[in-house]
Amino acid sequence: MADVSTDAVSGRQAGAKAVRTGLRDRTRGQLAGMLKLGAERLTELDQALAKTETSNWTFGAVLTSVSSGIVHSEVLWSRAKAALETLDRAPGRAAAAFASRTRVPVRAAVQQLTELEKRLESKVGADDQT
Repeated sequence: MADVSTDAVSGRQAGAKAVRTGLRDRTRGQLAGMLKLGAERLTELDQALAKTETSNWTFGAVLTSVSSGIVHSEVLWSRAKAALETLDRAPGRAAAAFASRTRVPVRAAVQQLTELEKRLESKVGADDQT
């Protein structure tokens, strides 16, 4: 009987060892992936810093860059202003479109009701005379 319990213990130990080995391998893989990604991002940062270092930072170059940014921002502001004006007019346009589309059917319904009223009056008037 001692052999059976020893086999069970050694089987559990082997299973636990396999789980630990799997977790260790998985963790190593994840860490390797994170380190590789970190190295790629640091390389990108280094390249950006190299471009910045070699850029022209004279007063004239900076002024040109800033003035082009100002022009760009003015263009964006004019577009945003136009969009806001369009949005401001949108409710009025929607109401006008709704009204123009519904007026014709409403007029027709009113006209038909008027005609129906006249017919009913003539019928009722004719019945009253008899």
